[in-house]
Amino acid sequence: MLALSLPDALVSWFLRTLVKPVLSPRFPVRFQRLWLDAASVLNLPPIGVHGSRVTLGGVPTLVLAPRDVALDGAPDRPVVLYLHGGAFVAGSTRTHRSVAGYLAEAISGPVYVVDYRLAPEHPYPAGREDALAAYRALLDLGVDPRRIVVAGDSAGGVMTADLGLDLAGGAGPVPAGLVLLSAAFALDAERPDGVGAKDTFVSLPWARQATAAYARPAGDGHVILGSDLSGLPPVHVQYSDEELLAGDSRTFVTELRAAGAEPDVRVDGGAFHVIALLPGTMKRARLAIRAIADFVLRTTSQAAELPAAPATDAG
Repeated sequence: MLALSLPDALVSWFLRTLVKPVLSPRFPVRFQRLWLDAASVLNLPPIGVHGSRVTLGGVPTLVLAPRDVALDGAPDRPVVLYLHGGAFVAGSTRTHRSVAGYLAEAISGPVYVVDYRLAPEHPYPAGREDALAAYRALLDLGVDPRRIVVAGDSAGGVMTADLGLDLAGGAGPVPAGLVLLSAAFALDAERPDGVGAKDTFVSLPWARQATAAYARPAGDGHVILGSDLSGLPPVHVQYSDEELLAGDSRTFVTELRAAGAEPDVRVDGGAFHVIALLPGTMKRARLAIRAIADFVLRTTSQAAELPAAPATDAG
């Protein structure tokens, strides 16, 4: 399927009219999942990409790669472990096969999309545990952590930061970098009037429903905002200045800088939540993918010049 370049206004109308109303406490979570899967039927990876379903650490996973690259990669290829969004309660390899496929094409390497367990059936920390299990499984396959970038959008962005902190805290060797797209760090926080009013995708009631389903404990010692971020690898952050969760990303960037980091930041003016999700239909989305790919290629290249991390006890 060839990539399209539909007008932003048309895509926004589709999301606001046919997707956002269903992402509401008025509808059961299982229906929301089915609706998102159905809405993504035309959101396909590029034709030059092939894929396969595998398991990583017991977690169902979709791996996508360019057709001239083996699905298990090659010693010199960058690898992305992708944690999909969906407010912790929805999203799947189907909803995220397009962003993963275009990213795989752009980095000329495999992208693994993890189908981690979802709330409310599997509340916190199930998804976080699955992300760590999948990452460790890549290491067990012989993938050098210096070639791995962990990426995630929205709820998956939170899990990406969680995984980075777990690894920096000793759970395993840190990857070459982290990519956080419109990460949803504080879904239960109060928002000033008017914030997110132009967001064509995410509503505050849905965000709060998802937070209750995920049930991250109050006072959890691993809450990201306010944590010590100094041990994280290089970080790329993307968000829209008009989305509901823009403040979450701005706060995270501020805290990274306070910790001495220099995050790579891309702000899309007037875009909706996670613009990169629709590269098959929007030029702006493909530009967002290109920015992610540039970061992946740069950080994995720089990490390859560093000494290999010492072996750690992954238990």
